[in-house]
Amino acid sequence: MRTWLGDGRTARILAIAPRVLRRMPYARFTTASNRFRAASALLRPPRKVATYGSRKWKPLTACRHFRPWVDGSFDFYNGLARMSERSGRETESGFHYLAFLPPSENSGGSVVVYLHGIGERGEDLSLVKRYGLPALLAGGRASINCPVICPQLESGSNWEPRRVARFIRAVAAEPLKTVLIGYSLGACGVCEVIGRFGAVVGQAVAIAGRAPHQAEVSQTGVSFLAIQGELDSWPSTASFVESVSSLGGRASSVTLPGQGHYVSEQAVLHSSCASALQAVGVKITVSQNAG
Repeated sequence: MRTWLGDGRTARILAIAPRVLRRMPYARFTTASNRFRAASALLRPPRKVATYGSRKWKPLTACRHFRPWVDGSFDFYNGLARMSERSGRETESGFHYLAFLPPSENSGGSVVVYLHGIGERGEDLSLVKRYGLPALLAGGRASINCPVICPQLESGSNWEPRRVARFIRAVAAEPLKTVLIGYSLGACGVCEVIGRFGAVVGQAVAIAGRAPHQAEVSQTGVSFLAIQGELDSWPSTASFVESVSSLGGRASSVTLPGQGHYVSEQAVLHSSCASALQAVGVKITVSQNAG
């Protein structure tokens, strides 16, 4: 193997090469040259071309085994397609939103609308990525086969059900293939939308929420799932689940043993949530590195 790095760099790179291979199960570095290049990528800042004599060497930021993050560090390829992010404003409801889009249009018309909690209100759209499904997608810990659209509340506002229903109608072409997920304050919004308007979506999921009111209209066609931690101090949604069932809907609840209020990621990845989403054509794929 021919090298051109001086001042001890070659020795350092070769020394860590076995450690690189152990941490990269999907990589196939079969030659000494590839092992050298893979290890050297860890010792150099990304997106920067270094010149040594007459040669130029560029780190492997485009290699499928690496994924450069905004902080300049590297994470190893986990087999997931990266979601692209888009922001915008929906005029009917007035919501600004952040959307996660899959790399290919194979969703079959499915859409997920995600309502955030109380701490993500404001004018900074990046706040909606702090918890729950948006956090999993933004962090590369999961991917999904359809668009995920996350409207943001203004400071001091609540999820007004009529406004949320207008937003859903504007962004989702097929209501029966639409999923409405909410966490904490967002889960309250999910309950209010379903309770006031019935089957506006194909699947509704309330995570660590509470229902200010019982269901008021026919729940025929409604599919509702409530997920809550066993130690959550918020009131249970059991009575709301019963009201949905009594008015003709399908409603169920799941309790996560030993968990409190902050279960936004665990709940999304729970088998009950995965089954509910798959019923409307939505599939979440989890990274092997996800905790």
